Amino acid sequence: MPTSLFQYEMLPTTWFYLSSIMILATVFRFSRFFSVRNFDIVTLILFTPGLLFISMGQSQTGFLWIHAAGLVFFCRLIADLFMVHRPLLDPNLTTSSVVFSIVMLIMFFVPNLLINRGEHVETARTIRLEQMLTTQMMSDLRKGKPDPIMENPGYRPFYKLSRKAEEILLPSNDIQDEVEARLTTSAIAHSAPIRFPGWNEPFSFGAISMKFSSQLGKSDAAGSAAPPRRPTVEDYNRTHSADSDAGDDPTPALDEFFLISFILLAQFGVVWGLIAVGHCHFGNLKMGLAAAMIYLLLPHVNQMPGSLENVLPGMLLVLAVAIYCRPVFSGFLIGLAGSLVFYPFFLIPLWCGFYLKRGLHRFLIGILTAVFLMGILLMFAPSEYGTYAELLASMFGRHSLCLVTPTGLWASVPTYYRIPIITLYLAICFGFFLWPPQKNLAALIASSALLMLGVQFWMGNNGGLYMGWYLPLLILTFFRPNLEDHVASVKVQEV
Repeated sequence: MPTSLFQYEMLPTTWFYLSSIMILATVFRFSRFFSVRNFDIVTLILFTPGLLFISMGQSQTGFLWIHAAGLVFFCRLIADLFMVHRPLLDPNLTTSSVVFSIVMLIMFFVPNLLINRGEHVETARTIRLEQMLTTQMMSDLRKGKPDPIMENPGYRPFYKLSRKAEEILLPSNDIQDEVEARLTTSAIAHSAPIRFPGWNEPFSFGAISMKFSSQLGKSDAAGSAAPPRRPTVEDYNRTHSADSDAGDDPTPALDEFFLISFILLAQFGVVWGLIAVGHCHFGNLKMGLAAAMIYLLLPHVNQMPGSLENVLPGMLLVLAVAIYCRPVFSGFLIGLAGSLVFYPFFLIPLWCGFYLKRGLHRFLIGILTAVFLMGILLMFAPSEYGTYAELLASMFGRHSLCLVTPTGLWASVPTYYRIPIITLYLAICFGFFLWPPQKNLAALIASSALLMLGVQFWMGNNGGLYMGWYLPLLILTFFRPNLEDHVASVKVQEV
């Protein structure tokens, strides 16, 4: 079947304009123009220009924009802790219209994930941001740079699984070559050294790109051999024709089916969690449906739908909120999320403070059970991931404070500027054990979103792009009604 029948590709800028209009039409309160709800909805779109800058190869500008927008939301979440009276404002659409919109968005989301990859991608202009980042990472590996799996804090087998999923979703080699050429050209044209006091040798993406380009030119002039073939990508991206040999190994196809199904289940888990929180805790099914619709409309979800590192921890955190009345299950989900990517462990003081009057022991039992099980599974990890002690150290954040090869904003900023940021973050993190004194569900959601957002400011590996960890919680914070009576001493169940 010709690929022209599978045109589910869309330019990132087109989706930005379309989704922004739909978000405003769905929840913008035109009768209350100067309301907090309208401010929240308008600022929710602030992240998108940063994503567009990064997708165009202007990494410095993009990460600066994302962190600036994140600072706005950080202040907004702190202010939410002081907001008591919050009217429940329904979306502008009817319930049936919101359900219809969610179904249509899912029907668009699934083909975009399944088809916009491999040979079906006809131009580099329509590739998603996650595909561009994976292409850049694999290019760095071929140049001899360290493997991010070995340096990221978290569960190394999970990062390996996430990489396999990203490789499955890559476009063809020709498109990847075009993307690399575009990124190199953009880095040369737009790189401007960031200067800071006391830093005499500023970092420049352009200098490295020019050096790499000149080396390529010398190699071509000398008649050297072509670059080595990309490993593993063709194994996943090549479609199997009907007349293939009967003896072909079905393992790649099974891996592809499993990983894509796992990604879809994780995304649907976030959607279900948002709907469940709206229905069970906000007392309004329509509001939960609207929150799920806004999540599916966000350009970040459209541009990074297959990133397991983004979506799976976010799903676990949303489900932990949805079943917060059962502390042992919430603790298990938070412990599982922390074991996978480490940073959700910083939620433990906050949630312990919430369950202090009731359910604390069960919450801690859930966390310890998840961490113990994940530690046991590490015993069966392949030896190339490192020794068991190294795997445990990585799971508990070995490389979170001491960066070896930072990426994102910290690749162009001295890493010692992280020290005051980390100090402030830790003070806020442990301060949430006692503050605010009235710990209800509203404060729990807003504070959890704040901590997952605050992590982005000092993460060494593309900090700012892991929006899936806090965007669902941020949306729930924007839509929540008064939740003063949703406290642990009243809502937490005994069993």
